[in-house]
This record gives sequence, structure tokens and C-alpha cells, in this order.
Amino acid sequence: MKTEHTLESATQLLQSGQILLAEVAFRNIIEHEPQLGPAWCQLANCLLQQNNVPEALNIAKNGLANNPNNTDILSFLSMLHWNLNEPEQAIEYGEKASANAGNQAMIPYNLGNMYYSMNRKQQAIKAFNRAVEIDPKIASAHINLGIVLSEEALYDEALQHLNIAITLNANNPQSHSQIGMVYHIKGNLEDAKKHYHIAEGLITDPKAKVEIFVLIGNVLRDLQESKEALEYYQKVLELDPNNAVALQNSQALASKKIPKWHFDMLADTDRNDAYNEAITSMISPQDTVLDIGTGSGLLALMAARAGAAHVCAVEMVSDLAEVASEIVTINKYQDVINIHHDKSTNLKIGDQLDHKATFVVSEILDAGLLGEGVIPSLRHAWKNLLEPEAKCVPKGADLYGILSL
Repeated sequence: MKTEHTLESATQLLQSGQILLAEVAFRNIIEHEPQLGPAWCQLANCLLQQNNVPEALNIAKNGLANNPNNTDILSFLSMLHWNLNEPEQAIEYGEKASANAGNQAMIPYNLGNMYYSMNRKQQAIKAFNRAVEIDPKIASAHINLGIVLSEEALYDEALQHLNIAITLNANNPQSHSQIGMVYHIKGNLEDAKKHYHIAEGLITDPKAKVEIFVLIGNVLRDLQESKEALEYYQKVLELDPNNAVALQNSQALASKKIPKWHFDMLADTDRNDAYNEAITSMISPQDTVLDIGTGSGLLALMAARAGAAHVCAVEMVSDLAEVASEIVTINKYQDVINIHHDKSTNLKIGDQLDHKATFVVSEILDAGLLGEGVIPSLRHAWKNLLEPEAKCVPKGADLYGILSL
């Protein structure tokens, strides 16, 4: 007796969401034509969509018993066991399917992914190579080969497959980021940077750019382009504030430019809170603030956030002044705060300051209070740069000493 359903009509039922009708149809087909391997697979798929995993597994195994070495069923069982977190069974069925893959390149490709996930890299290489032998136009297989070959330090072979992947699909960001990493490892930094930037342009989702921003920051760091590297690490931290690589690398770059004690000072929350409380309580919207020795710009930002009309901040250390300018821009206060790489004693009214300041803050206080020249700097400021009644933070200090014999 002939079945009332064909494999095509039953598959259409499944694709249209009529799962129960599709199940009946596939069972009817199998009853009359048990040699049709795809029907067993599709029936098992119907059962999976009904969350009946044990019966799906049973149907697939019954199908294999009726069709020994059927590639479709072997492949289905391989993927099913993999999804059930049973990798050894998945590999066993996958290897049998791959041995009879014929022209089905995705079978060894899926096996290669399983091998790679299990850190069996040499077997993954063989499986991916088998996939590209069957179908040389599978870009993802060439990419995966490039990844595993580079991890095995077979860089020239990795580049060969990654270049093929780019030829097959020039708009795949993964191809460009991966080939960039291989060039980076080999020391071809300019080629690495070129491909990283191509990948950056191809990724449209901002949140998905974290990894490529890190890679670009790393290659810029190695090219000694520290400023640009810091900009990319900052982009990473804007998207992922806890990104360990960006945090460590940006701090390492900054520490090469800036003495360590600046970071200790910035981490002194008691000191910073006291400055912030004093500035906030005394500032007015009409104040023009002079910040002497701004460092990273912390006090200038406090004054701007408290409502100052304008802040003129000076820093004699060029690297610190550059960092302060970047921080001010990142915090979007560049219209209020102007950073000058200079000594305050070189400032002139009508040049860096339009008129005399009404508020002065300073950070030039060392452990002994007077070692950084706070008194001559403030004397010059009061004489040349400040209104007579200008407010001052800190306004005073007590210095204690102990006589020793």
C-alpha cells in the first residue's frame, strides 16, 4: 500500500508549523518506506520541537538500525548528542558520518567544530581540511582552519586559508580580525592594523566592537602610538567598564608617561572628597577659576561640575597636560575648561585669561607642603591673575614638625 504523503509534503507541514500533522505524515512515510533516512531525521526533529528528546533519540537510533551508515541519520545523531552535552557519543557518530560524507561538506565541518571545542586541534585541522576539499568555497571552514592553525603556530598555512576566506567574502569582519591577529603575532604590525581597521568598519553593532577595539589598541600600543592606543582602550571602557585588558593596558601606557604617585593621589578619596566639598560649597556661576597644577584635571572638573563659568587650568608636565585635555573632552567640559601646558607664572591677562580670576584652586602641595612652590605661585597669582577678593582652595594649612636630638 502506498503512503498518502511524500517527503516533500510532510516537510512542508513541518516548515509551516503544523508539527503534529507533520509527525503523523513522517510516521506514515516511515511505515511504508523505512529506507528513507531523511524521514527518520525529520520525525525526530518533530519530536524535538515538542521537547520529547528521549523519543527523538529513540526514533533516530531506530532509523539507523533500518539504514546502517545512513549519513543523514548519523549526522543528526551526532548533533543531537552534542546538544545533549554528550561529546564522546557525538564524536563517534560524527566520525562515522564524515567517513561517508560524499559531497556534504558541512558534515566534516561540524565534526571539526566539535574537535576544536574539545581541544583536539590536530583532528579539527583534518576535519576542516576535509570540508574544504569537498567544497573549497566554504569561507567559514577556511576561517576556522586559520584559527586553529594559528593556535598551532602554523602561521603561513593559517594566512593561506584566511586569505582564501577574504577572497570568498571580503565583508566578513571575522576574517579580517583573525588575519590581523596572525599578522600581529608574526610582527607585521602595519598589516595587522590595516585588517583590524577593516574589521572595525564592517562591524555595525557598537557593542560588538569591544574585541576589535582591544585588538586595535594592542597593535597601536606595539607601534608606539600610545595616544591613539589610549583612545581605543577608552572606547572599550565606555562599552565595557570592567574590561580587564583595556584597564591593564591603559594603566600601563599611562604609567609610562606619568609618575606613579599621581595615581596614588587620585586614589586618595579622603583628599578628593575634601576638595570637592570645599569647591562645591564656595563656587558661584559667575566665577572664573584658575587651577594651578591641574595634573589630570580633577579639580578643574570639580569646579566645572559645581557651576563655574570658566576654568583656566595649567600644568607644566606635558604628558599630564595632554591626559588632562583628553579627560576634559571625554567628560564633555571642553567648552568650560581650557588646559594649558605651562607654568602659572607665564599666564597673562588677555591671553590665556580674558580677565582676572575670582577663584583659585591648587594641587601643588607635596608631603612637606611647600616643596612644589605653592607660596611663590600663589603670590604671583594674587599679584597678576586674581581679583583682590578671590576665593582660594585650599585657603590655609597647618604644618607640624618634631624636634629630634
